[in-house]
Amino acid sequence: MGRLRLLLEGADSGLQSAVQKAMAVYDFVEAAGKDQRFDYRLQIRQAEGQVELALVRDGTPGELVSGKDAAAALTALRPQLENACAVKYLSALDNPDPPFKVEIWANRGSNPDTLGQTRDEKLVQAEVGDLIRFNFRAEKACYLTLIDLGTSGKVNVLFPNQYQPDGLIQGGKVYRTGIKGEMPFQIRATGPAGRELVKVIASLDSLDIPSLRMGKAGGAGTRTIESGSEFVRQLVRDLTVEEISSDEGVPLVPTDK
Repeated sequence: MGRLRLLLEGADSGLQSAVQKAMAVYDFVEAAGKDQRFDYRLQIRQAEGQVELALVRDGTPGELVSGKDAAAALTALRPQLENACAVKYLSALDNPDPPFKVEIWANRGSNPDTLGQTRDEKLVQAEVGDLIRFNFRAEKACYLTLIDLGTSGKVNVLFPNQYQPDGLIQGGKVYRTGIKGEMPFQIRATGPAGRELVKVIASLDSLDIPSLRMGKAGGAGTRTIESGSEFVRQLVRDLTVEEISSDEGVPLVPTDK
């Protein structure tokens, strides 16, 4: 649970120092020292009286943000930093010797009727507006939790949900979102652009959600969690949920809370 370490580059030492000083108010991020390992590059420049920042991931700059000074620019960049920090933490969460296998894959497309005909993907290159179906399966009966880390740094628990509140799944059975009679809600990528991570956690005992510092429920069936550090304050959705059935009064998970 170390801090997100950034390599500052692309500006004179004075502006870099100002950005590093402004970063001190965030307890989940720090500047990388000379010859230190870093997680991301932070490109800094000054243009037309504005400080501009771009977080570089895998060699590709993210959305450019700006502010009147270093502190204002970092405030605009904070959602991207929270997402990067959350992705770093949950990507590292792994079991090197699991007693049984769990699979998760996705389908994407624009038509809900043809999602099942699209190819299975582990890494989905989706466009904003695409529908996404998550599929998961475990070798044996277990309790499963499906966590989505959105591109704005927000986190949702997609499963368990109101349709299967205990999170218990059967061994060998494929579970799918966006299917009537199973989990009848559509999930659509709404942006902002960036990297979204979906993590599946399976256990033989039910996961103790309160130990993840579960927040107050925002509505029937919603579950919001806080990370072990304080880098996420309010955990809400980044994926729009659309109901398939026409039943009224059925709250979906996640909701707009």
